[in-house]
Amino acid sequence: MVNYVAKKKKFFPDDYSLIVYIGKEYSKLIFLQGRKLKHIGSTLDIGTSNLHTYDVYFSKILLEMENGGIPTLDNIIVCGEDVSENLILSFYGTFPETNVSRVDFDEIDYSGINEGMKSKISSFTMPIAVATEYYEEQANTFKGLNLLPKYVKEDQKVFQFAWHGYLMIPLLFIAAFFITYRVLQNQSQISKLNKEIAFQTELKSKNLQILSSIEKLSTKINNFDETQRILDSVSVGAEVWDSFFNKLCTYSSVKRNFWLRNLTLDENKMAKIEGHSLSRNVLTDVTANLDSAILRSVNYDPVKNKDAYRFVINLKLKK
Repeated sequence: MVNYVAKKKKFFPDDYSLIVYIGKEYSKLIFLQGRKLKHIGSTLDIGTSNLHTYDVYFSKILLEMENGGIPTLDNIIVCGEDVSENLILSFYGTFPETNVSRVDFDEIDYSGINEGMKSKISSFTMPIAVATEYYEEQANTFKGLNLLPKYVKEDQKVFQFAWHGYLMIPLLFIAAFFITYRVLQNQSQISKLNKEIAFQTELKSKNLQILSSIEKLSTKINNFDETQRILDSVSVGAEVWDSFFNKLCTYSSVKRNFWLRNLTLDENKMAKIEGHSLSRNVLTDVTANLDSAILRSVNYDPVKNKDAYRFVINLKLKK
């Protein structure tokens, strides 16, 4: 409406103008400074269907002038459902120094309609103004105001980006390429590290097996050293041991069904003999033939799928 009226009327840059649009049930007050929009008043809930006196317009105009910071009115343009002479004269009576006029539609050819319709052409001021602005925007001769909220205008965009959002698009492609390259590179390095871990795990397993074998050999060596230490400690009484082993060897050469596996000697000259036998009866005979020997225990302990008995004999060596 502002664009249409500004093109139809000649306004000076310092002029304050008022467009009064009167509808059937509402009215609108639009203020201009020069040819630009200055202030839009609130919608009035009065129109031709419920209007009783024009004085209500004057009070609303004065109120909106105070709200919009408009000191005076140089032009008043009436349009809409009521453009009668009584309305124009009422504005002249209230604003005697103001130029009051109607909106003309001389660019429209309405020769084909009757006089009654011609008198009502002002009722179509709003759609005529909208159509005129639409065709001017299509011809790129005018860019109208967009009064839609910002979020609505953003939702109407195909790609809802600000100007810096479009700058980010190539950066996103570059970042995606770089991240993909780094991921593939890291996956290759992870694969190499996994192979190295598998190799080290296998090597650790082999080393543990070797350590286990070494521990077994170390145990045997320690047992041998212990036996050697005992033999060395009793070397003074070699004749006693000689007599003992002669008896034992003589008996074992006859029976051939028992053998010794461990021999220990404590500080009290008490010998502990451990071994295996294929017969329990043999153990009682051996104990009986050895002086001061005591059979401490006999336990069933098979050897290579053969019945065998593990025994412990305590023996007090005498000079």
